[in-house]
Amino acid sequence: LVPSNDSLDSALRDAVEKSPSFTGGNQPDSVVTTAWNLVAWAGFVLAAILGVVAALHGGRWSTMSGRYDAPGARRPELDPDDPVNFWKAQDRGDDPTV
Repeated sequence: LVPSNDSLDSALRDAVEKSPSFTGGNQPDSVVTTAWNLVAWAGFVLAAILGVVAALHGGRWSTMSGRYDAPGARRPELDPDDPVNFWKAQDRGDDPTV
C-alpha cells in the first residue's frame, strides 16, 4: 500500500525537523530591497528601445565605401555554353548562375 500524500508530507517534514542540520523555518525575518532591481529593469528597457531604433533606422546608417578596396582584376568573359567554364567559375568561388 502506498501512503497518502499527506502522510508522506508529514513524514518528510518530521524527518527534516529531526535532522541535526535543521536550523528552523525557511521564512526570512526581513526582506531587504535595493535599487538594483530598478536599475536592471531600466537597463532592460533602454536596451529594448535601442534595439527597436537600430532595427528601424539601421538600414540608413552609413557603411564603409569601396574607397580603400583593392582594384579588382577584370575577369575575362567566358562562353556560358561551355560546361568547363561552369566548373572553373565554381573553383574560383564565383556563382556561375548569375
